[in-house]
Amino acid sequence: MLATALESSREEMARARATATAGGLVVSGTVIHDPGPPPPDVPALPGDATPDQRAAHADGIAAIDAYDATVAAWNEAVGIADDADRQWQAAVEQLGGAWQQAAGQLEAPFAVLFAGGAGQGETSAFGQAVQQLLSSQFLNIFGLNDGFPIIPLGVAAGKMLRMGRILLPGRYGRTVLPIFQTGLVGRTLLKNLETKPGRVGAAAAWLKSPAGELLTRRVGIAGGGLGTVIGAYDLYQQGNPVDAFEREGAGYVADVASTAFSASTTAFLVAPNPVTGALAVGTGVVWAGAEVVDHWDDITAWSSDTWDAATDTVDDLTDGAADFVADRVDDLKNTAGDVKDSITSLGGLLR
Repeated sequence: MLATALESSREEMARARATATAGGLVVSGTVIHDPGPPPPDVPALPGDATPDQRAAHADGIAAIDAYDATVAAWNEAVGIADDADRQWQAAVEQLGGAWQQAAGQLEAPFAVLFAGGAGQGETSAFGQAVQQLLSSQFLNIFGLNDGFPIIPLGVAAGKMLRMGRILLPGRYGRTVLPIFQTGLVGRTLLKNLETKPGRVGAAAAWLKSPAGELLTRRVGIAGGGLGTVIGAYDLYQQGNPVDAFEREGAGYVADVASTAFSASTTAFLVAPNPVTGALAVGTGVVWAGAEVVDHWDDITAWSSDTWDAATDTVDDLTDGAADFVADRVDDLKNTAGDVKDSITSLGGLLR
């Protein structure tokens, strides 16, 4: 579906460029330049116009007609490009909707497995977390969220550690693919599920087999290819890289690096070697750094709020402990006084 939409979009964009060229517009690579400012108006010819004035008038009218033709070509080319863009966006949104629906269907069982079930107010947030986890873990798609991608970055860090092992063969030996079964979460989950009776245990055992690992590897390759295409198209929509960087700064670098990380991780799954491993680790490090810079204000605000909450809790505990100790000291003083009075009274009776 998406491949068909992409091919159709490319054909339509080529048609838009051909239309622009035929209409007299300048086309540089994939960029169609606008017609520019219009020519000056041509005044009406006087009745006693000279031949030179008539020739200049005709040239002026021809320039206006040529400009109108380029404007018409521009409008037609823009219309073709806009239609192609809408069709592509519709295909991406349709695929995204299907993926969100699938993630929503997986939300309940994952909630039971990991959290014992989610409440009514927790469903949306948990569903988003599950979607990010599954997208990054299985499909190598890392750019689905607008905020700080802590879950995709965590998954990516684990993948980078595994892919980086190929750069040190003398220390680690065999190559480890960055798939679900080789990660900490996957190993732990499958180990626990394998002990369950019935289909759950059988499915976990199958996923740990070579056939199961081959399936998740192929899913990762297909998903990574999809993520690379979507990321590349998003970068294309942002326009000139220099202008996009001036406009977005670290956010644009993060978009580029996350797309490159999807592509290089997919390349490693296809052909694991030191070159693809180095590319994956390098792009992953750049992506993580760019995300931290881009969301630094959010991170510091969260850290400040967390610190304030922690210090408030410590202050409350300290005040409570101080009050408790003071109350117990008073109790001891009162008890000591009572004991003293009792001893004094007892001594009087004995005398």
